[in-house]
Amino acid sequence: MPLTPSERRQRATLAAQTSWANTADRTARTEAGRAGMRRKIENERMAHFGESAWRAMTGEQQAQAVDAAYKAHFAGLALKASQARRAKAGAAQ
Repeated sequence: MPLTPSERRQRATLAAQTSWANTADRTARTEAGRAGMRRKIENERMAHFGESAWRAMTGEQQAQAVDAAYKAHFAGLALKASQARRAKAGAAQ
């Protein structure tokens, strides 16, 4: 018998929580993902500024641009999540 959407969510939550419960070093587990995101953002910033302008920047300037873009990315995700929660709350009324 197929699972309902609610049961699939419950099964996924169970699997995720079990996996994290078995993870001793959370930082090490997520390092590759964070490094990949930073590389992606760095490539986007290089494309935005142009490769020659990017290469003319100091390492510190490049790092500041990447840090700001990284923070902006996650601020945008937080905004979208907030809007989705508000829309869902409005739909439930």
